[in-house]
Amino acid sequence: MTASTNGHIRWVFFDFVGTLAFNDPARIWHYLKALGRRGVFVERRQMWDAINTVWGRMDSAEGIAHPEASSDEAAYDAFRIEREAEVLAMIGVDAARRPAIIEEILSAQDSPEAYSLYPEVEPTLDKLAQAGYGIAVVSNFSWNLPHIVAGLGLGSHIDTVVTSARVGYRKPHPRIFEAALEAVDGAAARCLFVGDSFGPDVQGPAAHGFHTLLVDRRRSGKHETPTIAFLSELEEFLELPGVPGR
Repeated sequence: MTASTNGHIRWVFFDFVGTLAFNDPARIWHYLKALGRRGVFVERRQMWDAINTVWGRMDSAEGIAHPEASSDEAAYDAFRIEREAEVLAMIGVDAARRPAIIEEILSAQDSPEAYSLYPEVEPTLDKLAQAGYGIAVVSNFSWNLPHIVAGLGLGSHIDTVVTSARVGYRKPHPRIFEAALEAVDGAAARCLFVGDSFGPDVQGPAAHGFHTLLVDRRRSGKHETPTIAFLSELEEFLELPGVPGR
């Protein structure tokens, strides 16, 4: 996307973790704490390897799909519990101890207190709203993402929240982008997708016709695609009113 497309953008879609908020503490500590409280100690790398292996088994060229597990919240909870049980089995946790550990891990992950907003998020969303943009969150996340977004104080900023748990498909699967457009009754050509993961947040939505913008907070320069380091740079990117020099 270039500045010349600005007048066509009606909606700005944001990824959640890594874009609007970060895990606080890091997600892996939910596992290590729940395990450590029960006398089970593993290395972080071993824990990540188990998590990535379990979810990797479900992956495909399009992206992870689990529509049958997304029929309702109970079905999705059961699906999550099965995945976490597989993870714990891989690191050697016996079946008798898994339920309590899983309950603690999932409870922590679903709490707004487990996340912190990046400092520029609320001012940026305010300016987008004042400029007339619709704002949505589209994320590979649990069923409770709308509750977490509201709990972080973003309820008045966000028009709609789309989570893979309810759609049944994870970015970059095309179905989640279709669901996002259906949720706002919008056209991809009038939407900008902003996120921190190249595959899910740039390649996926771009293939579906979205304009895209990569958030690269570390300024790695790894990908040749329109990039910002902080969400506050959206003001200039979209040429919002009040930006100096505009």
